[in-house]
Amino acid sequence: MGNTHDACVATVKGIEGYRIQFAKIFGDVTIDAIGQAIASF
Repeated sequence: MGNTHDACVATVKGIEGYRIQFAKIFGDVTIDAIGQAIASF
């Protein structure tokens, strides 16, 4: 909440555990992929 798209992507990329798991499931960390992750949650 209150983040820009760029800040959201940077946050996910900046946390190693998130980045590794995200890459396995969704591929590259993009704002669209983050949206898919949130929607599937």
